[in-house]
Amino acid sequence: MKKGIANVIAGLTRNRVPERERAEAEGLIRRREGGGVGKPKCRYMRVSKTAHHPDTKMQGGTSKGRGKRKIAFTLAEVLITLGIIGIVAAMTLPTLIQNYKNHVVETRLQKFYSTINQAVKMAEVEYGDKKIWYEDISGALQQKEWFNKYLAPYIKIVKTDIQTVRGKEMLIVYFQDSSILVPFSSSTRDWLFYTSKKCFDQWGDYSEAYGVCSFPFNFAPRSNSSYWGCIYNKGFEPFSSGCPNSDDIKKICYKEKESPDSSVLQRTYCTKFLQLNGWKIPKDYPYNVWY
Repeated sequence: MKKGIANVIAGLTRNRVPERERAEAEGLIRRREGGGVGKPKCRYMRVSKTAHHPDTKMQGGTSKGRGKRKIAFTLAEVLITLGIIGIVAAMTLPTLIQNYKNHVVETRLQKFYSTINQAVKMAEVEYGDKKIWYEDISGALQQKEWFNKYLAPYIKIVKTDIQTVRGKEMLIVYFQDSSILVPFSSSTRDWLFYTSKKCFDQWGDYSEAYGVCSFPFNFAPRSNSSYWGCIYNKGFEPFSSGCPNSDDIKKICYKEKESPDSSVLQRTYCTKFLQLNGWKIPKDYPYNVWY
């Protein structure tokens, strides 16, 4: 009996039972050792091995986390969440894609304008004033020879090539960023900058692509007429026939005002508007650009 009670006390000690309970158990041993009449009956105490252990977490009557209730999403909750994500993506994704297209077009336009005019300045160092060596040439082969002589050496291009489009030969200058440059109307005065070859293949030189994926430029440093005076003695400049003021340029591009040149569409002036806007496409721009 004494051995059994001693084991109980040892178990209480290991499990850090409060001092009061341990003292009561020790007193019980002393009373049993003293013997005599009237000694109290020994009441056995059952002590759980895990009842007071500080590292034990009881849930559902078990230890070590057994029997825990696992928390998870229901199928309905998952489907509702996916549905909300899909709606948000459908609302925002088109805007994000268009913003990226705007950024690419802005970058390519600005890079082309800077690069081509730097080439004009470098050609002037070697060949003299641009008004001297500028020529308004027709014919794809002659245009290619002129471009390769005066401008190509100072620009990083992939190649210059001649392609037949709707029965006529056209010079195509390929740039490293996939954009291209093409003389318009068989003239080295009028040029179209395309944000990609894909645009050219789809639209050719049709004006419906102006301000979207093709952008008109002029190079006419000797032209000093009332229609072309604003580009006189300059390099490659955005199309601005009739030389409208900056306030009218936006209205013409946005189709809020008629073009001063009745032979061209209003959107032909959008290149000039973007230049005046720092080569940035505003949020209210009337056309969705692409490349």
